[in-house]
Amino acid sequence: MAVKIPKIGLEDFQKEKDILLSLRHRNIVLCQGEVNLHSGQQGIVLEHMAQGTLKDFIEKNQPLSEEQKISLSLGIAKGLAFLHGEKIFHRDLSHNNVLIDDTGTAKITDFGKAKPLSNVLGTSGTIGTYLWMPPEAFS
Repeated sequence: MAVKIPKIGLEDFQKEKDILLSLRHRNIVLCQGEVNLHSGQQGIVLEHMAQGTLKDFIEKNQPLSEEQKISLSLGIAKGLAFLHGEKIFHRDLSHNNVLIDDTGTAKITDFGKAKPLSNVLGTSGTIGTYLWMPPEAFS
């Protein structure tokens, strides 16, 4: 178990908690609830991801085997397909927002910038991690 403490605005943190609590999928980090800390802050209780971020995993395990690359890629794709099926747009997918569990399963995390798909379509403005944004975000 891990506890995530808000680094962003409380409204965004509440939104992230609500989104995570509503999702159950093998490739989405599991939110087990919330906790009130002694400091008065709220935290989100998440499953422990033993191998850290995708970035950390790649750095520690280079070179990745073809099997590992395929497994990680499919896990991320399945997680995104699930999110889009639930009408949720992550808006900040990067190697730091994918965590790897002890079995090597990739799980999407960090829903602080996520929005329902209906709220994203037809909007303007750029949000996300610059180096991981699709080319169409720069039109």
